[in-house]
Amino acid sequence: MPRIPAPQNGTRQQAILKQASVLFRNRGYKATSMRELAAALHIQAPSLYNHFKNKEALLQAICFSIAGKFTEGIRHAEKENGSLLIIESFIQNHIRLMLQEPDAVYVANHEWKNLKEPALSLFIKQRRNYEKRLLKIIESGIQKKEFKNTHAQACTLAILSSVRMLELGQVQNKLAPKKDLEQTLLTILLHGLKN
Repeated sequence: MPRIPAPQNGTRQQAILKQASVLFRNRGYKATSMRELAAALHIQAPSLYNHFKNKEALLQAICFSIAGKFTEGIRHAEKENGSLLIIESFIQNHIRLMLQEPDAVYVANHEWKNLKEPALSLFIKQRRNYEKRLLKIIESGIQKKEFKNTHAQACTLAILSSVRMLELGQVQNKLAPKKDLEQTLLTILLHGLKN
């Protein structure tokens, strides 16, 4: 029986998660079977169970891995001095993760609804905490007069919606070069906030 090929800089589990992300994005979580995943990896289905208990475990691993990376990105951004630099770092981290792992980010943004309890509640809590941290950064910037006196919740939603729109561009394959895209979004979003 063939072994699961490990990616150059990763483990077999990472190879499985990467392929699962592609299938879950293209076919949907519910429409993808472990047998299809095994076929895409050119292995027999029972081999998958040496790495993941079931399809739900795959979805959990993808969603919580991405949530953890987004959380680490905002934690890193919060180390910057000044609200504007924090927001800039936040946006850069968010965009980079979306461009580096588009399939996994898509799954975490759309297929999380298929998680079962208690994972579902925990994931929702992580998402809300992420959004609250961004909101606090914006509120702080407004209070310090670094940002315009605007509605902080609306700014939070505008930033998150703008960076999530990258998914649409990726689907249409009409994205500008990554560096240009990152700089354009930063300019548009930060110019709107800056006081």
